[in-house]
Amino acid sequence: MNLDFIVKKTFQISERDFNSYCHDFNLIFDKKFSTDELKKKYCSGKDGYSIHSLLYNDKKEICAGFTLIPYTYIFNGKKITIALGCDAFVKKEYRSNEFILYKLYKNLAKEQLSNNIEFILSIPNPKATRYWEVLAKWKKIGQLKLRIFPLNLFNMKFIWKRIFYLFNNFLTSDNSFDVILNIDKSFVSNRFFGYKKYNNTYYKIYKEGKYSVLYIFCVDSISRDEKKNLFKHLYDNYNVDFISVCTNYEFKPLIRVPKFIINRDINVMIDNELDSFKPPFSKWALSLTNFDNR
Repeated sequence: MNLDFIVKKTFQISERDFNSYCHDFNLIFDKKFSTDELKKKYCSGKDGYSIHSLLYNDKKEICAGFTLIPYTYIFNGKKITIALGCDAFVKKEYRSNEFILYKLYKNLAKEQLSNNIEFILSIPNPKATRYWEVLAKWKKIGQLKLRIFPLNLFNMKFIWKRIFYLFNNFLTSDNSFDVILNIDKSFVSNRFFGYKKYNNTYYKIYKEGKYSVLYIFCVDSISRDEKKNLFKHLYDNYNVDFISVCTNYEFKPLIRVPKFIINRDINVMIDNELDSFKPPFSKWALSLTNFDNR
């Protein structure tokens, strides 16, 4: 069987190939992206495209892939490029070769240099973490924590609303960061395509088992009063069970989800540690805004 490894930018992938890619992506990751939604995601990077390392079989079909989405971050007032590494997959019939994903990743080395990408940031699924540690020598730098607060759990919205206001007045979670994602109009129009918006915050509702959960994005720099106004809007307009964020920093009064409810470590990994870039993990502003996971 003849296999061909090729690197392409999003706009270089043909419509036929992208439609096929989207179909396989949805099957493997159990998603329901349309081709337009997936393209919007890949166009959210700083240059309006992503970089895809693809594996084609002898029928010219895509059978594996790994994607980099370059983003601009601000590190101590200076702009740097960090790429999100995501959507690593191999179709079932090709998984006997355990080195395919590693080769897809290594084939992006030249693109990393030419696009001035300092390093790759990623949150692999728990089963893949060890793979990237051993083969690619990626390193864990910390974890994101899922945080929730009831909105209308047990139809008790009135009570939860009062408790939230009480806690929000007395609990603060002021954070200062050295590393923060540069969020501009192009980023939000593509990254949050199809999301609801309130002021500078975006949100979307998902079904998590028997619960409905409203996930909030773009909250790194939100003030206590802005948070109060946001939650007033959500309490007044929605009846979901929980409100949630997923961050590496405190977001009070939301509380961490106990492990007996969701026992999943959301490991943040990088592919290269730079001597010139070693901020402590607590000084990163990281949430699901930075990643494509929820």
